[in-house]
Amino acid sequence: MIDDVTCYEWDHRNRLTAVREYASATATTPIWSVEQTYDHANRWIRKTVDGDGDTTTDRSTVFIYDGTANSPLPLGEGRG
Repeated sequence: MIDDVTCYEWDHRNRLTAVREYASATATTPIWSVEQTYDHANRWIRKTVDGDGDTTTDRSTVFIYDGTANSPLPLGEGRG
């Protein structure tokens, strides 16, 4: 039986800002989480991942835009 619960969060502009998975409906600490950040022009600019649920960022990716592309170009990935 699978008890995992996935929670999705959106901001006031209806942009997906976080996804968190919990071991059960009563768990308070996620197993893993992904958070997304957007700029003032509604563009996705950062993704942070906590892959093990220890509340520290395991991976962070920053995106830039080249002025013509509608999709993000990864600037780089780093830890923390």
